[in-house]
Amino acid sequence: MSWQLYLPQVKEALKKAPRGNALSYFEAFDFKTQMAEFHVTSLPRELGSVAERSHTEAAIFQMKAALDCIAEAVNQIYQLWIRSDYALSIEQLAGVKGKGLASRNNALRSSIGRLRRERWWLDFKGLRDRLTHQGLVIHHFAVSLGGPEPARSAHLEVSGRRSDKELRNDLEDYLTNARACGEEVCRLLLLDRTWPQV
Repeated sequence: MSWQLYLPQVKEALKKAPRGNALSYFEAFDFKTQMAEFHVTSLPRELGSVAERSHTEAAIFQMKAALDCIAEAVNQIYQLWIRSDYALSIEQLAGVKGKGLASRNNALRSSIGRLRRERWWLDFKGLRDRLTHQGLVIHHFAVSLGGPEPARSAHLEVSGRRSDKELRNDLEDYLTNARACGEEVCRLLLLDRTWPQV
């Protein structure tokens, strides 16, 4: 799925026929994924530094916040009235609290519900929760390849295991998946003819 294929169309539809603050949440999704990308591309070469940890943590939090913005946008579009005191989380929309979405857009409800079973999401959510409550674990390795300096790499500890992917690659994959999730929500919204379209 191409990034930014459906999001602009949803934004345009919401400009013409606003649904609460849904447009601002889609704009926030867009901004937060751009911020996550900034942090991923800004990872320093110096491993084990404060900058490495700061950019990693910021990227993870921005991605999670972006997904929560998508959830709140859906909440407002379909007037589900879930937790109106503050923004809805993607877990709440995928869980019992979001069951009312099934009667309004069952395909969207099914798609969001599947998110909770996807490996990338389970790892990402575990990583974000650990980061929030216990701190991030990054393993650093140096391997001598016969050159003057050993090759160095960093790996996240995900769901109690060291990831096989290098830190930057893991973060890029999570960002790709978060963006794809947002785009899938937009695609399924555009297929629903019960709210005004472009």
